[in-house]
Amino acid sequence: MMSDASNVIEVDSGFQQVIVDPATSAVSIINAGPPGPPGIMGPPGPSGAASDSHEHVQSIQSSSWVINHNLGFKPNVTIFDISGALIEDAIIHKTINQVELQFLTPRVGTARLS
Repeated sequence: MMSDASNVIEVDSGFQQVIVDPATSAVSIINAGPPGPPGIMGPPGPSGAASDSHEHVQSIQSSSWVINHNLGFKPNVTIFDISGALIEDAIIHKTINQVELQFLTPRVGTARLS
């Protein structure tokens, strides 16, 4: 099947789909195999406390933020600059209670760990 309504080329062979967008030069290849057998649900995990999160405010510019969160696990980390924009840089889990965030340039902002 080819579609040129939006100048996107799409080829579908049943189990594989190739989509080419000339406007962005993006090529997407989607491999879809046959569905697998149904899985078996395991036992529920331990419930977490609502306080299993930590917020770190970095008010002094630094290219390395070392955060001692004492959560007892390697949390998800979301980093925001001072304007609230999302920052994506290196996140290094030093231990289950400490994370280091590394930036190319010194920054201030907030890190939310959960």
